[in-house]
Amino acid sequence: MYDIQRKITEYQLFSDEEVDVFVNSYLKNATPDIINSLLDKVVEKYEELAEDIKKIYKDLCNDYCKLYAFLSQLLPFEDTSLEKYYIFLRFLKKKFPITTTSLPTEILEQITADTIKIGKKSQGPIVLEKK
Repeated sequence: MYDIQRKITEYQLFSDEEVDVFVNSYLKNATPDIINSLLDKVVEKYEELAEDIKKIYKDLCNDYCKLYAFLSQLLPFEDTSLEKYYIFLRFLKKKFPITTTSLPTEILEQITADTIKIGKKSQGPIVLEKK
């Protein structure tokens, strides 16, 4: 987890102080406007990254959240920074723009209305037996 956390911080999109401010605001039931304004600064920096770097960064955030969610069920953590990063990244992930990828052309060429058409094999009444 520390390796993933280190890789995330290497991009310098946010600081530990920003994470602390966000988590403290969140835990004190800050309004959505305040929560979003804190995250929007990070998303602006994220948008400046190259497309391939954006994907790597997004994957790192997803990996961290999944790993923390799993391990926190098994182990008690002494380091509160791990929980803070989890809370911060969980909200940050939701703010990233959704990227859609199209299907490969090989698949698109193979799919036609005829290939997914349901054909009629028989026709007739359905008879139910009484018991």
